[in-house]
Amino acid sequence: MKCLPVRGGRATLFISMTQLGKVLIMTSGIAICLTAAVVTHLKDHTPNAVTVQSIYEVVAEQYGAIRQADFQGAYRHAASGYQYRHSYEEFEAMARVEFLQMASSAKIEFGAISLRRHGEALVQIFLISHTGAVTPCVYTMVHENGLWKIHGVQILPGWPRDYRLGGARA
Repeated sequence: MKCLPVRGGRATLFISMTQLGKVLIMTSGIAICLTAAVVTHLKDHTPNAVTVQSIYEVVAEQYGAIRQADFQGAYRHAASGYQYRHSYEEFEAMARVEFLQMASSAKIEFGAISLRRHGEALVQIFLISHTGAVTPCVYTMVHENGLWKIHGVQILPGWPRDYRLGGARA
């Protein structure tokens, strides 16, 4: 066992540094560093409540661009991973076929948002036709460079015109 002299006042004290003491000090330091790293990571990658509006805005802007056949504008809202896999020409061809229902809908309504880890979100969107038929969609969003981008859209089977969800209506 080693003893370290500690000078103070008139007397010299000796503090023993056992193996256990050294391990505890090292472990505490590592734990503090890891905790700080995790908190910083979560702070940088967890969207706050204010970004919910920005998610809806991105979807609404892409919806408006598709309705106006502005496929270049709609493509700008696509995530970098999507743009890496699909060229603008592929996106436009797909949008003209698959998003035809979106372009012809009377209005769009927003549903719940499910925030996921690593800056991802799932967003419910409801396309309402002129006859009242509802087509639900699920948008997958990613948070890139401080902005929300669309990573994918899944158009689900439509609901009958008279189908309504339960709950109160304003």
